[in-house]
Amino acid sequence: MLLCCAGVPVLAGEPGDPELAIYLDFEGDPSEVALDSMKKEVAAIMEPVGLNLQWRALADGGCSESFRELAVMRFTGRCRMDAPPDFEPQAAALGMAKMSDGEILPFGEVACNRVRGVISTQMGSGDGRKRDSLMGRALGRVVAHELYHILTRTRKHAAEGVAKPYYTARDMLGNTLVFQPKQVNLLKKNRPSLLPASERPAAVRLID
Repeated sequence: MLLCCAGVPVLAGEPGDPELAIYLDFEGDPSEVALDSMKKEVAAIMEPVGLNLQWRALADGGCSESFRELAVMRFTGRCRMDAPPDFEPQAAALGMAKMSDGEILPFGEVACNRVRGVISTQMGSGDGRKRDSLMGRALGRVVAHELYHILTRTRKHAAEGVAKPYYTARDMLGNTLVFQPKQVNLLKKNRPSLLPASERPAAVRLID
């Protein structure tokens, strides 16, 4: 099912913002508030890169569509705050990008239970919608981090910002967390569809 959804380059026409289809696969039903907040957070973080994000549910199929870029994000555990926190080892990964033979694949995974376990210590008991909205913010930052690895095909991290290797509760819940300029440039440099037409490799250059 996944293979037929692979993105293809556009061979004619004037390009707008490159499209990135993000297929979502949840182990359990997510909070709609958290889901909406997550999408908005990812869009805000990726805005400097100039991507047109297209969100799809993996369960709905969608293989008749084609996109310039494709990523599949699987969410394990409960992606909502109406569940008790799951406390796991401090070093447990909040997310990961899948690899095969040393190559990063367009598949990422986010551990919702671990995210809840970290942020719950800073959230208190407050309004349920507010808590789920903050959960979505935290998930969005983890998703953006994994998209960085997928789109740049690098295992390296940055010292600060979204691409740094470790997140605290403050990192995930603070007002903003962004890519540093070097990482924004790397995202653009490593993706031909984001380059001006005159700079694209011949394999993806638009046909006159």
